[in-house]
Amino acid sequence: MARASSPPSAQLLNLINYKGTICIDNREIRTVCPDFLRSQITTVTQGGIYLLGSVKFNLDPFDASLRPSTCIVTDAMCEAMLHRVGLWDIISARGDLTARMKDMRFSGGQRQLFQFARAMLHHHTMRTKIVLMDEATSSLDEETEARIATILSTAFAGCTKVVISHGAIALNSTDSIIRLNAGRAQLVR
Repeated sequence: MARASSPPSAQLLNLINYKGTICIDNREIRTVCPDFLRSQITTVTQGGIYLLGSVKFNLDPFDASLRPSTCIVTDAMCEAMLHRVGLWDIISARGDLTARMKDMRFSGGQRQLFQFARAMLHHHTMRTKIVLMDEATSSLDEETEARIATILSTAFAGCTKVVISHGAIALNSTDSIIRLNAGRAQLVR
């Protein structure tokens, strides 16, 4: 949980120049190749990044060589993730997975739902254990945010989730809440 005057992304960026150690699977992250490290962490950001290309490419822009060799992303997998977040009907009405992403003309909330579909696909294909969410539900109404919170609790079950949010719904499903203030962590719950 970040202070209202503190941009949540800045809190996450504070981890870049951290003191001490951060280990994943007993390996200090400073010793891991950055591309491999990024492939092992699923992220959902506030605004998201969209690339030139198709809906499918934007849903799965990751380097296939970093995936387990048994995992191939199929159209059916992509459609299933988009169904889960409630976007498939919109996408299929405007084309399909081969349609240009820029032709989707998503609202802010729809862009965030797309980010969740991308994150779930990434987690499914890479078998990630860590999920970082930075104000990932800020453009969703309360009803949609609650629905997504339920989906995420099952989609990312067993994962360590770092959720940066000002919203209460996003924090309700967490085991603990830590407030970052002036570079110090304080346990709230």
